[in-house]
Amino acid sequence: MKILVPRWHCYHLDEVIHVLKKAGHAVLSWETSPRNYHYDPVFRRKFASTVAEREIACVFSLQYYPILSNLCESLHLPYISWCCNTSADQMLLTKSICNPCNIIFHGDSHWVAKLQRIGAKKVAYLPWAAGTPISFRTASSGTDKTASLAQTRINADSGTEIDISLIDTADREAWDRYLVLMARIHRRAKGFLDGLMQAQQAIYGFPFLEYALNDAVLDAMEAVLPLPGPRDSIAPREGLYARQILYPAITRREVDAALELLSRTSEGTKIRRIGCAEELPPAKIYLLPAPRDIQNGIPAQAMEIMGSGGFLLTSFQSDYLRFFEPGKDYVYYESPEDMADKARYYLAHQEERQEIARHGQRTVMAGHTLAMRIREMLSILDI
Repeated sequence: MKILVPRWHCYHLDEVIHVLKKAGHAVLSWETSPRNYHYDPVFRRKFASTVAEREIACVFSLQYYPILSNLCESLHLPYISWCCNTSADQMLLTKSICNPCNIIFHGDSHWVAKLQRIGAKKVAYLPWAAGTPISFRTASSGTDKTASLAQTRINADSGTEIDISLIDTADREAWDRYLVLMARIHRRAKGFLDGLMQAQQAIYGFPFLEYALNDAVLDAMEAVLPLPGPRDSIAPREGLYARQILYPAITRREVDAALELLSRTSEGTKIRRIGCAEELPPAKIYLLPAPRDIQNGIPAQAMEIMGSGGFLLTSFQSDYLRFFEPGKDYVYYESPEDMADKARYYLAHQEERQEIARHGQRTVMAGHTLAMRIREMLSILDI
């Protein structure tokens, strides 16, 4: 089968393409981007021409794009998308989601149920995965060797000077919008939002904030910071404000609070705060507050940490329990105080910490690599 794959988000895309080719499919990489991901007549003509000339049988993308869905629907092509817990999930909430051409895989069980409720016909749960072992050529010997992610990525817990690597998953642009909003909004609405966000920050695994936003508060937010959606959007405005501003702001507040608490209560502990897109440095503990705009799903960084042999300490997300055993593959916390207590405990118990990290890596490499996940997808698709 000849598959067209847009290269708009390239995180692990080369490996995905490699697996598709290894399964016997011809893959055409598509470099051209539309002016926006909803409608672009120039892009539409180029796309239709390429599909016809290259005899494309289906289109596959990481994340979902309404423009691709609508084009595939008009050209009678299957459109396969794999969505992996990012802010781009908002593009799922458009009228195109009900196009019969769509075959959607999502890494969050909450979103699978949500999409089914709003009319998407073909939706399946497929969590993100770790990169597979890679081949490389050493400069000294010139011979091919195979290295696991633990050797090539972070070599976790081996002679490191960092005790805790705190991974900052907050969206900086969303934080800036939040600061603008709170500086301009009416004081009563600001007080309501402050209280609501504090309540949500204290509760893990049950996102309720967007359902508590009433019309008066939404009107006040819209008056000072409008968030216009695309013309084909079906997203309610409470969802837009929650996902584009409030949930990311809670994530930022949680990361800041974790750093402050650990610095205050763990004297002598070496802590480094890193961005989620940075290379992971060697560390004894990888502290991952899950982004609050992920509902139940496993963050991509968690799979990378465990697959790399790192010890993962993270906030509670229910989808972990489908595949991993707490205390055996990873450790989760239920409050800031619980996080700090567990961080201190596992720093003091090296053998226990390292055994959890090793077991987590074995579990990931045995069933949660990208190659395995793509093969699972192809099996579901029967192609």
